[in-house]
Amino acid sequence: MRCYLWLIWLKLFDIVLDIVQQLATGYYHKQFFEHTSIELGLEFGNITTLLLMLLIVYLLKAAKEIEAENKEFI
Repeated sequence: MRCYLWLIWLKLFDIVLDIVQQLATGYYHKQFFEHTSIELGLEFGNITTLLLMLLIVYLLKAAKEIEAENKEFI
Protein backbone atom coordinates (compact mmCIF):
# COMPACT_ATOMS: atom_id res chain seq x y z
CA MET A 1 0.00 0.00 0.00
CA ARG A 2 2.94 2.31 0.64
CA CYS A 3 3.97 2.09 -3.02
CA TYR A 4 0.44 2.90 -4.09
CA LEU A 5 0.49 6.03 -1.94
CA TRP A 6 3.71 7.06 -3.67
CA LEU A 7 1.97 6.63 -7.03
CA ILE A 8 -0.80 8.97 -5.88
CA TRP A 9 1.71 11.59 -4.73
CA LEU A 10 3.59 11.32 -8.02
CA LYS A 11 0.36 11.72 -10.01
CA LEU A 12 -0.60 14.78 -7.95
CA PHE A 13 2.89 16.22 -8.40
CA ASP A 14 2.58 15.66 -12.16
CA ILE A 15 -0.69 17.60 -12.30
CA VAL A 16 0.72 20.48 -10.24
CA LEU A 17 3.92 20.54 -12.30
CA ASP A 18 1.89 20.70 -15.50
CA ILE A 19 -0.07 23.71 -14.18
CA VAL A 20 3.11 25.49 -13.05
CA GLN A 21 4.75 24.80 -16.41
CA GLN A 22 1.82 26.31 -18.30
CA LEU A 23 1.83 29.39 -16.04
CA ALA A 24 5.59 29.88 -16.42
CA THR A 25 5.40 29.50 -20.20
CA GLY A 26 2.55 32.01 -20.35
CA TYR A 27 4.46 34.50 -18.23
CA TYR A 28 7.54 34.09 -20.44
CA HIS A 29 5.42 34.54 -23.57
CA LYS A 30 3.87 37.69 -22.08
CA GLN A 31 7.28 39.34 -21.90
CA PHE A 32 7.63 39.23 -25.71
CA PHE A 33 4.07 39.68 -26.96
CA GLU A 34 1.32 42.11 -25.97
CA HIS A 35 -1.64 39.78 -26.09
CA THR A 36 -1.19 36.56 -24.19
CA SER A 37 -3.87 34.21 -22.96
CA ILE A 38 -3.14 31.37 -20.60
CA GLU A 39 -5.36 28.33 -20.67
CA LEU A 40 -5.04 25.88 -17.81
CA GLY A 41 -6.25 22.54 -19.02
CA LEU A 42 -7.21 20.12 -16.29
CA GLU A 43 -8.02 16.88 -18.01
CA PHE A 44 -10.98 15.00 -16.65
CA GLY A 45 -9.08 11.73 -17.01
CA ASN A 46 -6.30 12.86 -14.67
CA ILE A 47 -8.72 13.94 -11.97
CA THR A 48 -10.75 10.73 -12.34
CA THR A 49 -7.60 8.61 -12.16
CA LEU A 50 -6.49 10.40 -9.01
CA LEU A 51 -9.88 9.93 -7.35
CA LEU A 52 -10.00 6.24 -8.27
CA MET A 53 -6.51 5.72 -6.90
CA LEU A 54 -7.58 7.36 -3.62
CA LEU A 55 -10.63 5.08 -3.50
CA ILE A 56 -8.43 2.01 -4.00
CA VAL A 57 -6.12 3.10 -1.18
CA TYR A 58 -9.13 3.57 1.10
CA LEU A 59 -10.43 0.10 0.23
CA LEU A 60 -7.01 -1.48 0.79
CA LYS A 61 -6.76 0.22 4.17
CA ALA A 62 -10.23 -0.99 5.16
CA ALA A 63 -9.39 -4.53 4.03
CA LYS A 64 -6.19 -4.46 6.09
CA GLU A 65 -8.16 -3.41 9.19
CA ILE A 66 -10.72 -6.17 8.63
CA GLU A 67 -7.95 -8.72 8.19
CA ALA A 68 -6.32 -7.61 11.44
CA GLU A 69 -9.66 -7.84 13.23
CA ASN A 70 -10.21 -11.35 11.89
CA LYS A 71 -6.76 -12.44 13.07
CA GLU A 72 -7.56 -11.14 16.57
CA PHE A 73 -10.84 -13.06 16.57
CA ILE A 74 -9.14 -16.35 15.73
